[in-house]
Amino acid sequence: MRLFGSILLLLIMGGPAHTKEYWNYDTAIQAYESGEILLGADMFRRLAQKGDRRAQNDLAFLYLTGQGVEKNYRVAAKWFRAAADRGHMTAMFHLAEMYDAGWGVAKSTVCLLYTSDAADERSSVDL
Repeated sequence: MRLFGSILLLLIMGGPAHTKEYWNYDTAIQAYESGEILLGADMFRRLAQKGDRRAQNDLAFLYLTGQGVEKNYRVAAKWFRAAADRGHMTAMFHLAEMYDAGWGVAKSTVCLLYTSDAADERSSVDL
């Protein structure tokens, strides 16, 4: 049954460009949390490419950890940066950690401070 659901979702996602997409960020999360990591990763990728900052952050995390995609710190940093540029606080923190460790980006205290300060500023505004 699980395989049938995955195949059905892939058929819906892989249809013609004019076909309405019947999934969103919530269905991507459901796919991922139900163990359909590859499907969830593909859905996050499609949403991230459309500018969804939550999907960008989640896709970056998958690249950071190698879940459903090949581990790639450079690509993870790219997607964390995209989400951070759109104001995603968690992405800002992860990006700062990557700059601190030099994972996929040049190790940089300046960028670390910038992303940490931006995340701190954002969190104090949201309170």
